Amino acid sequence: MIHLSGRRAELSFRGAQPAWAIEYFLRVVAAVVAYHNGGLLVHCAALKAGDATFLLVGQSGSGKSTAVALSHAAGKAVALGDDLVLLRPEGDGWRAYGTPFWNIETVERGGQTSSGLVTGIYKLIKDDAIFAEPMGLAAATAELLANAPVANDLPALSEGLIGRCRSIVQRTGMQRLHFRKDAGFWSVLAGSRA
Repeated sequence: MIHLSGRRAELSFRGAQPAWAIEYFLRVVAAVVAYHNGGLLVHCAALKAGDATFLLVGQSGSGKSTAVALSHAAGKAVALGDDLVLLRPEGDGWRAYGTPFWNIETVERGGQTSSGLVTGIYKLIKDDAIFAEPMGLAAATAELLANAPVANDLPALSEGLIGRCRSIVQRTGMQRLHFRKDAGFWSVLAGSRA
């Protein structure tokens, strides 16, 4: 139970894995609180390189954690996260914040307490070639909506959530990023900052 106006939440569970139940509940609480405070919790990886922050979205297995590991190994970026990242409006843009919700344990989480203004959003597509292609507003909005866990499963939030996702992609843009399992995709990301 999450009681926003009372600023409290309760969890009752049964099972052999209490740590996972507690973490999942905290993910739900974070998503609901983020939405009700004008932000959005997004299932993505976030990579910060200098003053640019890139979000990489995609379903589980699309390569988010791989892109984080490749970027870290190549010294290209600091990872804010590889699973759930918080977005909050700032000025006329959106700022990404690291969260404690990660998938991998092997990459240093130095960026977890960092943040950066979102420069671009990319939908990951595994490929033999490396290139980006633009997405239309409707497709980009739908993709971001699909990667807004919890909030996208609550019918009462649907209309506002669609508008918020549209606003984010209108500001930051979204492209499909075709990439292979090496850090060469940074040539596309670096080019997007120019």
